[in-house]
Amino acid sequence: MAFKTQLSALFIAVSTIVATGCNDSSTTSTATEQATSSAPKLNSYTFIDEPVKGLYFKSDNNSGCTDANGTYSVKEGDSVSFYLGKCDEANKPSLSDTNLINIGFISQPSSITTPYDLKISNVNNSVDPITTATILKSFNRSSATNTLDLSGLKFNNNGENVVNEIQTLINDPTKDRSMVLKKELLDKVKLANRDSNMAFEHDDFIPEATVQSELESTLEKVSVATAFSASDLSDKYLILADDLVLYLGQKFSETTTGSYSVQGKGEAFAKSDDESGTVQTWGVLSKPFGTDGDKGKAGHLYLMFGPAGRTNNFTVNPVNISGNEWTVLVNDLGTPPKTKMEKIVTGVKLDNLASLNGKYKSKLSAEFDYKFEITVDGSSLTIKQPNGKGDKGVGSIITD
Repeated sequence: MAFKTQLSALFIAVSTIVATGCNDSSTTSTATEQATSSAPKLNSYTFIDEPVKGLYFKSDNNSGCTDANGTYSVKEGDSVSFYLGKCDEANKPSLSDTNLINIGFISQPSSITTPYDLKISNVNNSVDPITTATILKSFNRSSATNTLDLSGLKFNNNGENVVNEIQTLINDPTKDRSMVLKKELLDKVKLANRDSNMAFEHDDFIPEATVQSELESTLEKVSVATAFSASDLSDKYLILADDLVLYLGQKFSETTTGSYSVQGKGEAFAKSDDESGTVQTWGVLSKPFGTDGDKGKAGHLYLMFGPAGRTNNFTVNPVNISGNEWTVLVNDLGTPPKTKMEKIVTGVKLDNLASLNGKYKSKLSAEFDYKFEITVDGSSLTIKQPNGKGDKGVGSIITD
């Protein structure tokens, strides 16, 4: 019985082989179609300091080297890691993994990736963007203006190995870059690349002020093509890098006349009384603001907030506003005006207090004339009423 079963199985196998041989063309075609249909759809994105060529990128579905336009292609929603030292002088990922330096990762790609978007180790630990930008700009080997070429870089060659030194600096965002990024280090990198056909454009690391100015100038040009919509802002809490929290109320007008395409009010929560109070106006600009639009372009956010007589005025230029963590340029319209890069966390509600650090006035204070303080220390939330006003029991401290 077992013999008959084995014989029958052998017959089926031989028949399958014969049938496959007879239909080789159609079977191959079907297999190709299936492979094509199952391949992940890849979208193209851009890494910008200036556009950076020669960064190695790796996701679950694709890997390779950024091209001359800083373009990389991955599946939408994939986490992507970026490296120095993998792409050779032909911009192919052929260099040894002992040469790799991880400059960070993004949880998911958006149209533009910048040093401000990179994380290291975990999603809550951002790299120091100026340190990263300094490294990228100072190792440039392109003579072309407004582009960077980092292909062919070697960090472990000719008896020189600076991989750990640079990686340690990137991994510790609090480390003083001026103690590490010195001419001696760049000279070691040049020695490791002495056999290269590509020359370095710089004799020393670029100064921090120059890097920051160049980076902000580059990203300001990018922001011209990016615009806020009402849905980005209406009924949202924005947590700014300097611990200022703004609540932008639901839009109260949507018009094509005047200065705004959409406009609303809200409330500001801050440690300082000079900033706490109402958001008297938030609006998406419908036309350039300032001399030739130097303070804001159409699609940028205008903010006026704070207590009466001490209002703060800003325009916010979007650079990367996908997801819940935005990269923006903030233009302080004070005297003299100041421009700085900021990270904004959005999409949270005040019931998600783990995102807040420090003391903030409660939204309840405006409604009930109570002065509540909310303090978040790690996982501990404390609410108290420091002025002692209120009904019985209201002044007690609540800790959770």
